[in-house]
Amino acid sequence: MFFTGLAMLFIGFPVAFTFGAVAVFFGMAAGII
Repeated sequence: MFFTGLAMLFIGFPVAFTFGAVAVFFGMAAGII
């Protein structure tokens, strides 16, 4: 259970970070346009 949570955190953190970066990028792009 512990290792499953650790793996989920290890995989989920980069995914969430990438999603946040993409959201910010599209926000800036929409602001420029």
